[in-house]
Amino acid sequence: IPRLYCRGEYRHDVAELTQKGFYGQLGHAFASGDLEAIHGTMTEIMPDVFVELTSKDQHDHGGFDALHSIVDLLTSCLKDRTALQSLATMEDGNLSLPIHGCRVAAYAAMFANYHGLSRDDTHPLCMAGLLADVGKVDIPESIILAESRLEDGSDELARLQAHPVIGAGILYAGGLDDMFTLAGVREHHERQDGSGYPQGLTNFTARNGVKIGEVVAIGDCIDLLAPDARPAYRPAVGIDGALVTLDAEAGQGLFDPQVHGAIVQGINGKIEP
Repeated sequence: IPRLYCRGEYRHDVAELTQKGFYGQLGHAFASGDLEAIHGTMTEIMPDVFVELTSKDQHDHGGFDALHSIVDLLTSCLKDRTALQSLATMEDGNLSLPIHGCRVAAYAAMFANYHGLSRDDTHPLCMAGLLADVGKVDIPESIILAESRLEDGSDELARLQAHPVIGAGILYAGGLDDMFTLAGVREHHERQDGSGYPQGLTNFTARNGVKIGEVVAIGDCIDLLAPDARPAYRPAVGIDGALVTLDAEAGQGLFDPQVHGAIVQGINGKIEP
């Protein structure tokens, strides 16, 4: 379907229709069980996975202008059979998970673009972002999509907070043995002040100085804060609002301000001087 012009005030409505369309397309591909079909469909829809987000703000961020290179990076990740099989597992009953993974991976790629990282250093960042939530596959939707905060100390919260370690285990058992990708999946809910989960770590695994889990963590937070498909107790704020929120959290010590700043610059299309 060719891209169509639409007036600015209709962009969000068009974005919702686009999203429904590629969810249907993706669901059909996953239902087929054909990994080649899944690969082809994911590759085809990737340029559109940001439409909803960019339509929420008053301007487009320059980092999205480089979508062609980001799509190329994500497509290279999809050539990994373990990644495709994991996405197929993630789809079971919740098509938003693989789409969320694509966007988190793209934020990681924008970080890499800002720093001018090599393809070898960018690949584990994108893979970890793409597959970070595979550990949610056996968690009921009633927990994942809960309309209110889960109670501290509850079995439901404990189950949800175990998903990073469970996901890393699933990927390793499936044949993915890159230690940096696995570390990014395992650590993407940790925080540098030790307040994260599931292990309360204060240090992230790094590859050539890049803390993969923290890059994925910030990308994950942006995509949880920004879009409309969210629990009622956490209203959507758009990309700009998400970045403001995370800037405050970086100032409180939850994230490294330099990592947060690099992602912001990457989203804005900047390159490290």
